[in-house]
Amino acid sequence: MDLDMPIMSGIESTRALREWEDVCRPGARQPICALTSAVLDEVDKKRLIELREAGLDVFESKPANISRLFRVVDDVSEMFSDLNLQAANSTEKTSTT
Repeated sequence: MDLDMPIMSGIESTRALREWEDVCRPGARQPICALTSAVLDEVDKKRLIELREAGLDVFESKPANISRLFRVVDDVSEMFSDLNLQAANSTEKTSTT
């Protein structure tokens, strides 16, 4: 998720996605990584708290370190597995009822 987008900020987009998940896919959570041109040292603590409260899981700055980015994907891959299992279980319950 890019934090600085022209129509809706990354924080607004993340909040909207989390609200949609709560209504349409309760219990399922899509991992979100914030990617920004701001250097982490330049981001104030208040903004970091706002990002976390919006529902962002990971914060990375550009230019992205490729090996670090792969580690982030590995870290959230378990979240994707859980999401896929929840979706499969939901589909099975729907088809058996």
